Amino acid sequence: MSKVDKKMKVDISWVVEGYSKGYFLMSDDDGNLDWYSSRQRTLIPLDNRFRYPKSLQRVLNQERFSVAINRNFVAVCEGCADRDTTWISQELKNIYLALHQAGFAHSFETWQGEELAGGILGIAIGGLLSANQCFIAFLMVLKWLW
Repeated sequence: MSKVDKKMKVDISWVVEGYSKGYFLMSDDDGNLDWYSSRQRTLIPLDNRFRYPKSLQRVLNQERFSVAINRNFVAVCEGCADRDTTWISQELKNIYLALHQAGFAHSFETWQGEELAGGILGIAIGGLLSANQCFIAFLMVLKWLW
């Protein structure tokens, strides 16, 4: 039985439980939404072990970009879905929005002035952040990430 009905009523607890067990939602090429999992995951510790490249520090020191959380969640969601082939269907965007309104989904954004330069969508549950998708609007953002 699906916990997402035709009227887009989302059972948030069901979705959060799935993510907390390591699953993630994804739409196939026909727009059908289902749960998936992967044995290979990247874990990034966000404590004193975390290091980022010196080139990134130089860019940050130039203050050409600013970062924000949840400044424009919808725009990040749209940016992540704006691809030739995407697994973020309209149904999944609606679920992300419901998760955001419930305090579980967040956008981590890079801004250049008033323009959204890139962002990441993530689901936060306890001490876990499942980063689901990202987009980069400006080539300069991509350059300083490497």
